[in-house]
Amino acid sequence: MWLKNGPVLAVLAFILWGITPLFYKMLPDANVLELLAQRLFWSIPLLLLLRLLFKNRTTWQQVWQDKRSLFCCLLGGLIMSVSWTTFIYALTHNLVLDASLGYFTNPLFSIALGVIFLHDKLSRFQRIAVVLAITGLVYQVILFRPRSTSRFGNGQHICILWVSA
Repeated sequence: MWLKNGPVLAVLAFILWGITPLFYKMLPDANVLELLAQRLFWSIPLLLLLRLLFKNRTTWQQVWQDKRSLFCCLLGGLIMSVSWTTFIYALTHNLVLDASLGYFTNPLFSIALGVIFLHDKLSRFQRIAVVLAITGLVYQVILFRPRSTSRFGNGQHICILWVSA
């Protein structure tokens, strides 16, 4: 079944995520919170459908009974809503590059969290890859340094860069 094919699902996810900025670009006058509410609302039927298609799923009762799982779900939801709000704000205010750079930092944050909290050991080639990724990111930030005309100055762009990650 196609649901067990990880690369197909990854390509579909990247296609959907890639066209999202085009959608938000068509809604420049829309309220950011209204767009977030729409995104949350329409995510529910999609996630319920996916839940029906996948096996070995956790029941709601199991999540509610396990306080740690409940806390992790609530914290993850809060972090996602902040990230989504920041992303939508960036796209509706012509800060697409800042949002994109923020998402490019996401794997670097994941690696840093794994090394710091899970004590993951990186091989020599992995360390080289991380250094190259950080170098590329720093180069992009310097090359496309924001020239802000907003009342917040460049701080707004830096905030979007890091929060959207």
